[in-house]
Amino acid sequence: MTMSGSRRAAAPARPFTLTAGFYGAIAYAVLSLVGALLLIVQAKDVVKAAVTEAAGSSAADLLDGALGQSLLDEASGKLVTRGALAAIVAVAVAGIALLARNGGLGARISLAVLLLVGAGVVFIAVRDEVPAISKPLDFAAMVVAVVTIVFLFAPANGRYAKERKVATA
Repeated sequence: MTMSGSRRAAAPARPFTLTAGFYGAIAYAVLSLVGALLLIVQAKDVVKAAVTEAAGSSAADLLDGALGQSLLDEASGKLVTRGALAAIVAVAVAGIALLARNGGLGARISLAVLLLVGAGVVFIAVRDEVPAISKPLDFAAMVVAVVTIVFLFAPANGRYAKERKVATA
């Protein structure tokens, strides 16, 4: 009891689902960021490999000229843009995940929306061309995003947020 005679309620224990949602969002951010960085770094090589696979080695030789270099730069620029967008969303997910640790509904909704947007961006990148090493990372990021959204909206999280609000009031 305090001097004024009132007693503060003990802070409730954070539910497993909220903790799993937080770590899932962080895992998504790391997987997506690594995949995005691999895409950015290897964009030109991915385009060259795709051209060689589609049209043979003679088409790959055409990429050495000025026009070919221009086309290569344009195609790899699109891949770099997709990688940069995925990296930005991954960093935003990590930031919002820190806010969602307390179970607030607004933060959980924002995180879920960002995870859906991020999974969509990663899906578009995987559907086109990505480095072979980043495909497993990107698929894992998409699965982690969906599982994390399920964890974020478990009923225990809402109860925790309400109890925490009462305990800190």
